[in-house]
Amino acid sequence: MTQTQTKVIQPRAFVVLEESDWTAKFKPIVNHLDENASGQGWNPDYPEHGCMFETYGPELQYVLDVANGKIPGMSNLNVWTFMDGDGVDEDSEEGARLKAAGWIYDDGDWIRDDVHLDTTFIGDGYHLCNRIGYFITSIPADENTDYNIRGEDRMEVHVEAA
Repeated sequence: MTQTQTKVIQPRAFVVLEESDWTAKFKPIVNHLDENASGQGWNPDYPEHGCMFETYGPELQYVLDVANGKIPGMSNLNVWTFMDGDGVDEDSEEGARLKAAGWIYDDGDWIRDDVHLDTTFIGDGYHLCNRIGYFITSIPADENTDYNIRGEDRMEVHVEAA
């Protein structure tokens, strides 16, 4: 008879950061493969250079090499994915909180005071679904934490329950 071992899985922390706090803490590196890359200003040492890596070609291969530990001192904890969050469903719990905060759902879009809800965000790790681009940081993410990075102009859409 074999003895079964039970592994206890600890819940992961969830942290929401503004982009400026994320850049200060994790330090995105400059995209050395494309001098015209998006994401200018996110590396304070080289504000005129972009930090975002594309989702195809040599830039994607570099991101995959980092994620797979082929670049010394780096791993998937150094990779971040810029994603489209696909919006918030009108009938979801988050949708109810948005309605309570004065947002109006109109044909798949959330609107308040002529401002449209932007659901793009940066998440830790390599993701394939809904990706827009990738960032690589010199400081790795905490492996026991899930991160959600929002632009300062998008922070107001994260509505807390009343």
